[in-house]
Amino acid sequence: MKQWPAILVCATSAVLCLAVAVTWAANLLIGRRETLMYYGPARCYVVNADTQRLTVALTHYKGTPPSLGTVKGGWRTVVEESSPGKVYVWTSSRYGFSYGRYDDQGYGGDTRFASARYGWLLAATAVAPACYVVARVRRARRRAAGMCRRCGYDLRASAERCPECGEAIPAPRVTPAAAESAAPTAPLSPPASTG
Repeated sequence: MKQWPAILVCATSAVLCLAVAVTWAANLLIGRRETLMYYGPARCYVVNADTQRLTVALTHYKGTPPSLGTVKGGWRTVVEESSPGKVYVWTSSRYGFSYGRYDDQGYGGDTRFASARYGWLLAATAVAPACYVVARVRRARRRAAGMCRRCGYDLRASAERCPECGEAIPAPRVTPAAAESAAPTAPLSPPASTG
């Protein structure tokens, strides 16, 4: 049974959950808006984090944006980035999620964005690691109780496979303490007689 895809998804989700939690805590402590931008030749990637929500945006420029100046490309951190004129083409906002598109008249770009509150992001990224941990604990408890790890069938009377689902029964783990207690002890010799 290959578990690597599930482990990879859970690890990635756990890292994202930790990143969202750290970003949220840092912005609550700082109390200001931070913007991380990557300027490429024809597009700009923006991650905007404030005290309430995280926004990701992608802008396609129709020309060279005037605000870049001599910057050819690369990541920049901007504390406050103002936009001269946004004309929203469409936008939608429900349950703390926002997404949409707007034309930025000042920079001459077409921007698509998505935004969500930190609480929703934390909940969404914590689901996969939580399910993985619950499944691991459940399997360990079933194995310790002598049940099938997959279906929970009682395996005390079975030898090689689970009769319910066909799962192979793993060999019991022997701990060093259990190996010592199970080892035969040498019989005590009778005391030597004096006489």
